[in-house]
Amino acid sequence: MSVRYASHGQIMTAARIVTLKPPDAWHLDFISGESEETGDYQLRSLGACKTRLHATFKINYKDRRTHSKLAFLNHINEMWDKYVAALEGDYQLHGRR
Repeated sequence: MSVRYASHGQIMTAARIVTLKPPDAWHLDFISGESEETGDYQLRSLGACKTRLHATFKINYKDRRTHSKLAFLNHINEMWDKYVAALEGDYQLHGRR
């Protein structure tokens, strides 16, 4: 999948490839002019009604104009807050039939 995103005031293009590993894992490859990133995601059962998501990322920056670690973590937290809200909304809509 081709994606567009803003970085340093410019619109950038990247490739995002997600490989599913059913039933409980997936892998991400993200390739842009700024970085190459991989991510591995694993769901782990914590009992009858709880699941933990374990995610590991490796980022190789090609450009020295990288964001600070704090700015990066803030961006990641904002992104995951949106994912969590969407997943919870989907669960509320479809999960209780």
